[in-house]
Amino acid sequence: MHDRPRPLIRRFIASLTLWSLAVSCVPGCSRRFWRQQAERDTYAAIAEKLTDARWFVPRTSIVPDSRSRFFDPYDADRPPLPPDDPTAHRYMQCVDGKRGYKSWHKLGRAFSIENPDWLRPFGILLDSRGDPVVAHAQVALNSITLPDALELSYIHSRDYQLQIEELYLAALALTGERFQFDVRYLRGAGLPFVDAGLQTTPNQSIPLGGGDTAADLSTSSGVRQLLPSGAQWAV
Repeated sequence: MHDRPRPLIRRFIASLTLWSLAVSCVPGCSRRFWRQQAERDTYAAIAEKLTDARWFVPRTSIVPDSRSRFFDPYDADRPPLPPDDPTAHRYMQCVDGKRGYKSWHKLGRAFSIENPDWLRPFGILLDSRGDPVVAHAQVALNSITLPDALELSYIHSRDYQLQIEELYLAALALTGERFQFDVRYLRGAGLPFVDAGLQTTPNQSIPLGGGDTAADLSTSSGVRQLLPSGAQWAV
């Protein structure tokens, strides 16, 4: 009499486990989700250090000014294929008798590495038929003030952009180290799985009904946290 409810309990626990895995994976399996999460944590880490006016940074975002020549106007998560050297591009199509990825052009193709609209304020429209080198030569600044010159150098300086990106990468590495000290959900070998009978057995399968194994959860599941002392605990 005491053993009859066990299949029902097993089905309930298995269903709850699979549902929780599905719910946790849906928002976290997209490239956009992880990019936005990394940006939020990284910019927060940078903001923590901007507490003194002596080292205040006027811009911390790695996204350049929209007027800049290296501003990327395309979708950050689904960008088009950038232009390639014609000779090298042959190896994108076929190399060593092996065909390349058939969906290279699925998201379209960009005709310029630089921002196609950065020359628009100068009356020059860079399109697929234009040569960027020729278009750059057409830029003429006949009369410009000192503030305008400083602004142009600010939005087009690759050295300044490099320093912003170096700062971002340093903060990104810091958030990665901080993540090691958070409670992390893990799946993989080395972690125990607790079955419906509350018996800790590694790589335990869960029968979903009537004793028949309908799904085999052969990998372990659990949570783990690294402690400041260097020790860690796992469940």
